[in-house]
Amino acid sequence: MPNSIVFDFETTGVNILQDRPVQAAVGVWTSEGKQVHLQSHILDPQMDCSPGAYKVHKIGPKEILLKGKTLQWFTKYWNDLVWQYQPARLLGYNLINFDMPILQRLLQQFGSGKFRHPPIEGIVDVMFLAQRFFHSRKWPKLIEAVNRLGIEHHEKDFHDAKADVLYTWKVYQALIRRDK
Repeated sequence: MPNSIVFDFETTGVNILQDRPVQAAVGVWTSEGKQVHLQSHILDPQMDCSPGAYKVHKIGPKEILLKGKTLQWFTKYWNDLVWQYQPARLLGYNLINFDMPILQRLLQQFGSGKFRHPPIEGIVDVMFLAQRFFHSRKWPKLIEAVNRLGIEHHEKDFHDAKADVLYTWKVYQALIRRDK
């Protein structure tokens, strides 16, 4: 079984064709469910955040200036991490419609080498699993899934990429346990 790499971005806005991450978090769990990696990084998107995005994640220019790593740094970090934890599959919440297109664009724009996308065995969008599990026509927000599954949480944690990675993993684990 592959390792699970869970990731999340907080971004400059919601346009997947233009906006860039200001925070990236990545967690890795083995096939046995043991956490072996969890890190969060502030990134310099080299563009301004929309007022709406700033209101959600509260990561502003001062924090980016002090802590922001380059997008080139992030693409190298990502590639190294995925290669380190082979075989790997990706998990995220709203991964297919949001985080994955942004990641693919970053790897294309800022990655290096002939093969800019490291190998993955599969992609699991936990939001789609939650939608199916809850028998819902709409896509539940992460906080809705956490609430419905009775996962202990603090509301202020949401929209911090690291917290969202942890909650995504907890939702995924709860869904697959209940689905058996």
